[in-house]
Amino acid sequence: YRDADLMDCWPEIGSALDIYSEEATVLNKKNKMLNISSKSNRIVSVLEDLFENRLDIHIMLPMIARSLCKYGNEFMFLNIDGNDGVKGWRELPVHEMRRVENGMFNLYAGYGSASTNLKPDETKFIWEGHNESTPFKMWQVAHFRLIKDSLLLPYGVSILNKARRHWRMLSMMEDAMLL
Repeated sequence: YRDADLMDCWPEIGSALDIYSEEATVLNKKNKMLNISSKSNRIVSVLEDLFENRLDIHIMLPMIARSLCKYGNEFMFLNIDGNDGVKGWRELPVHEMRRVENGMFNLYAGYGSASTNLKPDETKFIWEGHNESTPFKMWQVAHFRLIKDSLLLPYGVSILNKARRHWRMLSMMEDAMLL
């Protein structure tokens, strides 16, 4: 994730991420990013209320798309009320989030004691920030991910991943020239 943050500071790469985000969230003829269709008018109205009023999708979706392209993952904490349902969401720091699934093992992420007591189809999200581990249930967090490489499951892969080596070589050459 650190490399993605540093790569984003380069104008060409930052502009490319902006273009990806804009192209992924184009407005349709009705000035909407999402097309909701159903035979039931009630379902359409409930989903429109959720996406437009509660989740503010026109503001959040371009930011989610950009972060998803940059990191390959995006974690959103859902503000859920027992009576009103989903009332909103906020972004969680990608650097500090861990996804634990029973049956999925990632050699690079490692697992702690949280994975030992999971049911076969259960997923937990753990926020490992500020020397604390805050676990969330799977329905409390929306995890967007770009799945391109099975080696990195259960996480996604950044679109910048293939260019990382060449970017590092270029930045090291520039540093060497300055020295």
